[in-house]
Amino acid sequence: MAYGGRNWVWYLLAIVNSESFVMHSGLIDHHCHLLLAYYYPFDDNKKNASPFLQKSYAYQKQNILEPVLAKVRAELQGYDVNNSSFERLLDELKIKLYSQFNLQGINLIDRWLSYDIAQFNFYTVNVCDALLNIAVLKDYLDKCGRCCSSKFNIGIGMHPYHLEPNINMSSFGMSLNEEIAREVKLISYLKEHYPQALKGGLGEIGLDKRLSVALSEQIEVLRSYLLSTMHFNLPYSFHCVKAYDELYKLLNSQQFKGKITGCVHGFNGSCQQALALNKLGLKIGLGRSLLGQQNEKKITALLEYVPLKDILLESDFDGSSSLNYDDRVVAELDCKLQSLAGRLPK
Repeated sequence: MAYGGRNWVWYLLAIVNSESFVMHSGLIDHHCHLLLAYYYPFDDNKKNASPFLQKSYAYQKQNILEPVLAKVRAELQGYDVNNSSFERLLDELKIKLYSQFNLQGINLIDRWLSYDIAQFNFYTVNVCDALLNIAVLKDYLDKCGRCCSSKFNIGIGMHPYHLEPNINMSSFGMSLNEEIAREVKLISYLKEHYPQALKGGLGEIGLDKRLSVALSEQIEVLRSYLLSTMHFNLPYSFHCVKAYDELYKLLNSQQFKGKITGCVHGFNGSCQQALALNKLGLKIGLGRSLLGQQNEKKITALLEYVPLKDILLESDFDGSSSLNYDDRVVAELDCKLQSLAGRLPK
């Protein structure tokens, strides 16, 4: 598939002509947990794994992952991302990941390069996850002369899940404000050394009413994160569950109106909510729910109000059901979106 040298980072270009909608899909896996699954192949989500694999995951988590994370927690605050000790930390993390997890990371990334997908956006969930992602991508981009940096993008984020159980302290023993400050330094590091790798924007951040953390407290953390990172002028990937109205109210406030761009990942709200967020400058991310026949009416209605150029497709792969990434999913989503768009009145 030829991409014509276009920038496909934040849109799938939709052209409307006199006969039909035409989707030019320089396919992007917009919200991709590939690297997250890569570090956590023994995640607790694997409920359907065999007893043998469950024991294997538990052993790896206790004996491999926890020591790595303990090292990061112990040393993170002492590292200044502008000096050589930070580079050494990234190298140590990369070596530990490759040797103890037996990840064969370069071969895996080479395989991603062969997929008919123009870009992978790797969003992260906290400062530690961001460091692990940076360690792998830095190693690869350095070795390949950064010539493939347009294929892989990384986002630095603070997922609302990681505000639990204590809203005042992060999982690294530092205050949330301190963690946000550390993430700002990581973003600055990437902008200086790997500017192409930030094209996918920042995230994942957002609001989730399923959590025990009060929504008012989540909103204040999100507000603080946005205020601390707005000067980078990068788009955001927003995680939002049952809080679309609250997200709209925040982004429509005087502090942020007209200043925030990006997308709402895994959108599952109403057509009215999609349109309202879209008018604020956010694109609407659709994943596997797009393939469900029960959602056709809802999504077709959404397409009447939200321009095709503002729809993003995403696999949201997290490795919870399989460690094997299926590169056909985004193409299937693209075909389904074109089919639904073709049903709209001309």
